[in-house]
Amino acid sequence: MGYSLEQETIGLISRTARSAKPSPSTWLSSLYSSRIQSIQMMKSRPMAKVTTVRLNEELAEQLDALATSLDRSRSWVIEQAIARYLQEQAWQVGAIQEALDDLNSGQAELVPHEQVMQGLSAQLKAKLG
Repeated sequence: MGYSLEQETIGLISRTARSAKPSPSTWLSSLYSSRIQSIQMMKSRPMAKVTTVRLNEELAEQLDALATSLDRSRSWVIEQAIARYLQEQAWQVGAIQEALDDLNSGQAELVPHEQVMQGLSAQLKAKLG
């Protein structure tokens, strides 16, 4: 997940401190479960590669604020953002390639931009009245 067991323990402690005071056995049980879950996740994931990113100050501040509000590390937030971005881009590139394949195979035809806009405008007028 991009964070250490120590960071996870600190996060668990801080989350527990913000909530109602649990009994020692409840707190230890939560800590134990959390550590086991973290170890299992670390075993199932390949070793992470380290990458350096340069951010402007405003973006770095936004990153820190989000990480703090989520009680996660910067690395975790960055990893989630990159994963979502790559997923979105892969979908878009795939859709474009599929459309080009359809065009090249003769299964699709090009429509002039003006014609598309006229059709959309007519649909909007019909819906809006």
